[in-house]
Amino acid sequence: MGKPEKGVSLWHWITVRILLVAIGTLALIAGCMWSWYTYLNFFVVRSMPDAVRKEFLALVKNPESNLQRFHGIVDEWYGVDFSSPFSFAIDWKLLTLYACVIVPFIIILGLYTARPLSEQFTRLAMAARAVSRGKFTARAGLTKNAPAELIKLTTDFNTMTGRLSAFDRELKTSHAAMAHELRAP
Repeated sequence: MGKPEKGVSLWHWITVRILLVAIGTLALIAGCMWSWYTYLNFFVVRSMPDAVRKEFLALVKNPESNLQRFHGIVDEWYGVDFSSPFSFAIDWKLLTLYACVIVPFIIILGLYTARPLSEQFTRLAMAARAVSRGKFTARAGLTKNAPAELIKLTTDFNTMTGRLSAFDRELKTSHAAMAHELRAP
């Protein structure tokens, strides 16, 4: 089995797209979660009185200096659920929201990235149907950004149909010549 002359292999083409979609999904969800907590932190800290804000910002740098006061401020201003290791309500709500928004986006992106593969197979199938009906001049067009193996398959298919077309012409020519010879020996 020879190596393709140019382009990217089908395995590489599919793997890269799947990895990019998976990594992109994780990055998007992580970015949304980070943005939410940054937004929340910004407005909670701004709503604190100046004295509490200064104390809290000092405790953020070194919470061990007064851990009880640090957790007291967090519980008072962010809510008890924020520092409870057993409460995941806000995280699950956010994850559900992000999944409902991001999953359709990822599906659309996946369909978009798979389009060259699908388009090339569709072109090959249409050309093969035409050849099966006896139209040996049918050719499958090449799709931009299709994997190398699929481009090679399409090129080989087009070469095969070109040879079939030449054989068909030769057969028709020889039949016409034989018919002429039989009528006028």
